[in-house]
Amino acid sequence: VFNRRYLFDRLNELFEQSIRTERYFAIAILDIDYFKEINDKFGHQAGDFILKEFTKIIAQNIRPYDTLGRYGGEEFLIIFPEADKSSAKSVILRILNIIKSKTFTFKDYSITFTFSAGIADSLEFEKSSFSIDNMILVADKNLYFAKNSGRKTVI
Repeated sequence: VFNRRYLFDRLNELFEQSIRTERYFAIAILDIDYFKEINDKFGHQAGDFILKEFTKIIAQNIRPYDTLGRYGGEEFLIIFPEADKSSAKSVILRILNIIKSKTFTFKDYSITFTFSAGIADSLEFEKSSFSIDNMILVADKNLYFAKNSGRKTVI
C-alpha cells in the first residue's frame, strides 16, 4: 500500500497525461465505517489487523496498474487509470460485497465491518476546472454523502 506522497505523485502524472493526451482516470476514496468502534471494542491491534485485511482484499480486486494508497487514518484512495466512474464503481461494489459477507477473526474476536466510498473521474470536469484538488473534493463530497446516506454504500 502506497503512502499519501506517492499517491499525489501518481495523481499528478495522470493529470498531466490527461491534459496532454485526453486520457481519463477515476479515483475512489474508501473509508471504513465506524472504525473507531473497532479500536474501542477490540483494541488497536485488532484495528491494525482489519486495516491489513482490508488492504489485502482491495489489492486482490483491483487491476495490476491501479494504485492503492493510504489517504488518512482508515481512509484509502484508489487510482484507476483509463477508467470512468461507472467502471470504478463496479470494482468498489465488488469489494464492498466481499467485505460485507466476510467475518474477520482476530484472536478470539469475530469482527465484521463495512466501508463507504466516494468516486470521481476526470471526465466530469471542464478543462478550466479540472485539477487534482477538485477531483479529490468531488470524491470526498461523494464519500460524505455515502456516509450520511446510511454508510456501506458507494456514491
